[in-house]
Amino acid sequence: MVLMEMAGDKLTSSPLQFGFKANSSCNHAISTLRMLVKDFCSSGNTLTLCALDIFKAFDKVNIYGLLNIMMVRQFPRIFINIMHSWLSKCFGMVRWASCYSTAYSVTAGVRQGGLLSPALFAIYKDELIKRLKASKLSCCVNGVYHGCLVYADDIMLISHSVQVMQRMLDLCES
Repeated sequence: MVLMEMAGDKLTSSPLQFGFKANSSCNHAISTLRMLVKDFCSSGNTLTLCALDIFKAFDKVNIYGLLNIMMVRQFPRIFINIMHSWLSKCFGMVRWASCYSTAYSVTAGVRQGGLLSPALFAIYKDELIKRLKASKLSCCVNGVYHGCLVYADDIMLISHSVQVMQRMLDLCES
């Protein structure tokens, strides 16, 4: 809790992210998607949708990428130092029956169940939203970008054509 207070508003994420936020739920994401589909279809346009689910998403967060994001967002230096120390000193072991492997360094991921982990994952995911938005691919409603909706590790890409969707998928892959 102290670290969350120390980070303050630096832990806020895009309005296109609906997970890990107060007063926001999966229902809000679904309502937004339904509104977008209704708006586009009622004006005679079509949409291409692509649902992505990142397998073991929390485990795949690049620690140094996350620390870099914190630097760009100008987190307090002490916060970054604590996070670096915390994330870089994670070790794991494999247990099989009563036998244990030697310890190995965990070089990626944020801790499952940690109080800060959802917020850290959300700011990590914000980079993808920023890149999609900067690419100017996909759809806007009244000048507001709505090319993707994110809930936890699920991403809904929204496009006006299959070709643009492919370019958005390529951007997500990279």
